[in-house]
Amino acid sequence: MALLQTFLQVVLPVFLVAGVGLALQKALRLPPGPLGQVVLYAFAPGLAFYNLATTTVEKPLLGHIALFAILLIGVMWGLGWMVARILRLDRVGESSFLLSVVFMNAGNMGLSVTLLAFGQEGLALGLVFFIVEATLGNTLGIYLAARGHADARQALIQVIRMPLLYGAVLGLVVNLARIPIPQPLLVSTRFLSSAAIPAMLIVLGLQLGSAWSKPPWKTLGASLALRLGVSVLVAVGLVRALGIEGLAGKVLIVMSAMPTPVFVTIFATQFRLDAPLLTNTVVVSSVASMFTLTVLLWWLQ
Repeated sequence: MALLQTFLQVVLPVFLVAGVGLALQKALRLPPGPLGQVVLYAFAPGLAFYNLATTTVEKPLLGHIALFAILLIGVMWGLGWMVARILRLDRVGESSFLLSVVFMNAGNMGLSVTLLAFGQEGLALGLVFFIVEATLGNTLGIYLAARGHADARQALIQVIRMPLLYGAVLGLVVNLARIPIPQPLLVSTRFLSSAAIPAMLIVLGLQLGSAWSKPPWKTLGASLALRLGVSVLVAVGLVRALGIEGLAGKVLIVMSAMPTPVFVTIFATQFRLDAPLLTNTVVVSSVASMFTLTVLLWWLQ
């Protein structure tokens, strides 16, 4: 697929949908917070339950994808922690920085790009990665966010309050145990799942349209390098080490290249982190990913 064709057919449509949210924010001054809360507490758990309960991905590959996601996040956590020490960030700054580099926008952007680039089969694989990454984001991510101002016990209490974890675990149990899902529950969670991706893209657009403030450029630059560059190199190494080949390998590499996710800005508000850094990282990494993802997808063809 030619470079321009890749951009027009895969990357640009995702940003056009996000542009709807951007236009709404500029025209109506809609805040991203309320819709972000709906995504966090309703759409995302529904997406997790429905897709894990109904996925047909082979169980061995399911385990490999989950292991890949865990290792990728673990390695990026370690690298991010070392860079944060080099930058001499305080506790709040360190938590904010780690959130910006460890987790990726595997939901609204990742699933959309995967569907357009690799079709339904690629989407199924991407969903498995997203569920694992989102579960870690809503557990380890919340712990990271809460520890900026709270002790370990308080942070762990925040972790167990998030519903996505329970939706994912319940969906996996239903799938593995082959428990029949009542039709009303199946339909309602499918509705939530269908609404999740466009709602996430709208939230992304609303966030991109929020006020810009001058960021700490050294910290922002380090975050962008780790999130959009180093993460891809780590993913390529992990795919080879784990023996994940073909379409699954391509999907995982693309997922690893996604920009900083919108949910970290929600965490920034809830847990009083460095909101300007996280907001600017989401904005700049999302815009920059239009070019980095285009090149990566072209290379993977």
